[in-house]
Amino acid sequence: VREQLRSGAEWIKTCTTGAITTQVLSNPDILEWSDPEIRALVEEAHRLGVRVAVHAHAKAGIVQALNAGADSIEHGTYLDDETAKQMADAGVWLVPTLFVLTQLIEHGAEFGTPDWVQAKAREAMEARQRSMAAALRHGVPIAMGTDIGGQDLLPHGRNAAELALLVKFGMSTADALVAGTLGAARCLGLDGERGSLEPGKVADIVAVPGDPLQDVSVTERVAFVMQNGQVVKNEPLFAA
Repeated sequence: VREQLRSGAEWIKTCTTGAITTQVLSNPDILEWSDPEIRALVEEAHRLGVRVAVHAHAKAGIVQALNAGADSIEHGTYLDDETAKQMADAGVWLVPTLFVLTQLIEHGAEFGTPDWVQAKAREAMEARQRSMAAALRHGVPIAMGTDIGGQDLLPHGRNAAELALLVKFGMSTADALVAGTLGAARCLGLDGERGSLEPGKVADIVAVPGDPLQDVSVTERVAFVMQNGQVVKNEPLFAA
């Protein structure tokens, strides 16, 4: 943690469980740290004033991260009602990352994704449906995140597709939009300056060709972008 922060990191991310796209000694149901190790990691990050995001699939890894004081859980694949209530009570954020699983399942084969990865993704997707339902039942705070990594299967720039998936998995459209704006800012501790249109906040604004409350997928067709008060994209919103 100290080395990462000395190198300029503003957040710490770690893993309490293995992953879906890695194979050797890395399974979603295997714990990566001992309890004393993860506690020391989180305590040191908090002592130095930064938050900790934890990649966790299995319930045991989620619980371990929560008990250590993690600030957000990435994926939360095998979250159940008991653990969702614990997250909600502690105000720990869930970042479901539905887009990456959807891409692996629907388009993995055409991009050469190994069969074992696709099999793990399909199993995880079934669990993710249950975990999202549990999170929504218990009021777990949800922030939008995609796990996009830059490769052809998961290209940067597709982030807004996560919003439609949040709605598909049970969030209201309004709540999904908040998860991608003010909710994400709150998760990051930036809600004092970003995430909503208010006096004194940074002027980060987008415009889309339609009402996202009626069709959230219009957020995938951004025509206007203002970043830090400067217009960086300005296309006609509607055809003449």
